[in-house]
Amino acid sequence: MEYTFLPVREFPDHDNDAFQKTMRWYYPYAQRYPHRLNAWKKQPRRWPGLKPFMRELIRNRRLGVPSVNLHATGGHLVNFPGINPYPVDFKLKHYIVLSLDHAIQKYVKKVFDPKEIDGSHGWRATAKEHEFLLPSQTQMRLYTGDDDLGADNPLTEHLLVQQGN
Repeated sequence: MEYTFLPVREFPDHDNDAFQKTMRWYYPYAQRYPHRLNAWKKQPRRWPGLKPFMRELIRNRRLGVPSVNLHATGGHLVNFPGINPYPVDFKLKHYIVLSLDHAIQKYVKKVFDPKEIDGSHGWRATAKEHEFLLPSQTQMRLYTGDDDLGADNPLTEHLLVQQGN
């Protein structure tokens, strides 16, 4: 489960070494469930069957069991035969940016590869400077500790960019 931490209008600048202590507002974020599934235990080698074996040989030019598929979801959801996700979500505290200026430097001033614009970067690759807006602390939850992170009602879009306004 991702918990996205952002600076808020009332406290906008956390561009310092103590940002984890000063940036206290978050929201749970999940575009889908699971939002991320990208840690796994090495799987035993098993005969995958002729079709997957040939697909691996042709696509990746290697013999062996099929590769772990990370490409389809930009690395967010690992996929391989026999996957068995752990039944408890890990907590990911994600500090996207430390200030509004940091957001603009990170996303607006960055030159993205054209392949990234249509892919997994979404709004990050197309956002304009005037679309960035820090949320108010009233739109977010106050962080009091890792054990108190609330995962209920996760947002499916980030609060940092207000596209279309």
